[in-house]
Amino acid sequence: SNLAYSKRRSFCHAIHTSTPSILLSSPRPSMSGSGRPESVMGRDSRLCFPSSQPDSTGSKQTRGSQTLHTDPDRPQVGEKRVVCSTAQFAHRSAQTNSSVSKTSQTAKQTNFPFRPSDPSTSRLSFIKQHLIHQGFQDSVADKMAHKTRSSTNALYESYWSKFLVWCVSRDFDPFSPSVPMIAQYLEYLYEHDHYTPKAIEGVRSCLGQAFQITGVLDISDNLAISAILRHFKIDCPASRFMLPKWNLSLVLNMLMHEPYEPVYSISLKHLTFKTCFLLSLASCARVSELHAISFQLLSHNPSWTKVWLQPHLHFLAKNQRSREVHEQRSFLIRCLCDFVGPDLPDRKLCPIRSLRMYLQKTNTRRTQHKFRSLFITLRQGRSKEISKSAISHWLRTVIRDAHVSASDHQVSVARATPHEVRAIGASLAFQRSLSLANIMSTCMWRSNSCFTSFYLRDVTRVYDDFMGLPPCIAADTVIN
Repeated sequence: SNLAYSKRRSFCHAIHTSTPSILLSSPRPSMSGSGRPESVMGRDSRLCFPSSQPDSTGSKQTRGSQTLHTDPDRPQVGEKRVVCSTAQFAHRSAQTNSSVSKTSQTAKQTNFPFRPSDPSTSRLSFIKQHLIHQGFQDSVADKMAHKTRSSTNALYESYWSKFLVWCVSRDFDPFSPSVPMIAQYLEYLYEHDHYTPKAIEGVRSCLGQAFQITGVLDISDNLAISAILRHFKIDCPASRFMLPKWNLSLVLNMLMHEPYEPVYSISLKHLTFKTCFLLSLASCARVSELHAISFQLLSHNPSWTKVWLQPHLHFLAKNQRSREVHEQRSFLIRCLCDFVGPDLPDRKLCPIRSLRMYLQKTNTRRTQHKFRSLFITLRQGRSKEISKSAISHWLRTVIRDAHVSASDHQVSVARATPHEVRAIGASLAFQRSLSLANIMSTCMWRSNSCFTSFYLRDVTRVYDDFMGLPPCIAADTVIN
């Protein structure tokens, strides 16, 4: 109940509220409209009572509360029980201290630093062990650690190994890094190892994902790391390769002569190299896609003027999403013989001609070892499927062999990258008036900017309006 006192007498409000309060009279009387003074109740006030008082008036006391009796000369307003504030505070403090104690005990049990037993542990192993230590199940931690493609994991693993070696050489703890330490390492890569800003961004992504998912350190949006990367980009701006990195004309002319001709009598090694390069140029496929081409899924028309190459059913391309695994990709290879004259020299670079001879020479070994892929190993007696790096090695060997006798100003052997076959083939098709939509479809790019920003080459300045190129197939287009 609300207890109030006026200047004349006390009274009790009949309405009970959930939070009792005491109203005090205002020190100044106010005047009504008739000129008669009225006493106005002031604001709510609270009274504090001591935790224990002498029981002089015979009041009843209980633990943590008091029972108050009004003055016997005043009207009775009902019995009130007031909870002792000291007891309430003590009870709340005990509950708070208990919860804080439990929280601190839990933190001591689960949040102590984790360190791998092996200082040279791999990146994926470090992430997985850290997640298991945090309470994740082994299968869940394994899936969280392998959240990127296998090719990206391999690249990040090389970055991680280099980071561990750098930390050990300077007595740094690689598993408890700091922002200044990461910035110092990035500066070392830029100044000492001459990493490009693009490569350093890859290193930042590698370290950032490993440390962020484990809760060690978050450098993804760190202003200090972003500032030093910004300096690298200003100091070393990105440059585009407008010209091809190597000369396609030299490679094609080499494939038209020994030891790559005549195709019916050459060794399996040179036939494999030639077939692999011509199919790579004709399809503009990635090395991973060439490696995944299935022999069982190969199909052709009755006259062998068209051949369709398809990867394995469960193959996932670099830019393909997981839900698109059932959207089968295929590469159309056209026969060059339908577009050139009957002379044999013009047909030496036909990809289907080399492919048919390759299938004929590998038929016995393919049946014996049950190879599933189109390209098989060159080692006799070995039944294991080839690796993706083997395809890359074959293409690089062909490019380097063609430039052995070239002068230094024509090409640098260090720039003989197999991935450039994809760029040169698409650029040749584009210069031959193939529409951008067809190029996007053939090379399976998702955006136009991917081709124009990273793969487009000025091939006309190198090949003199294609007069220096022999007839060939590039990106499903006849270059004649």
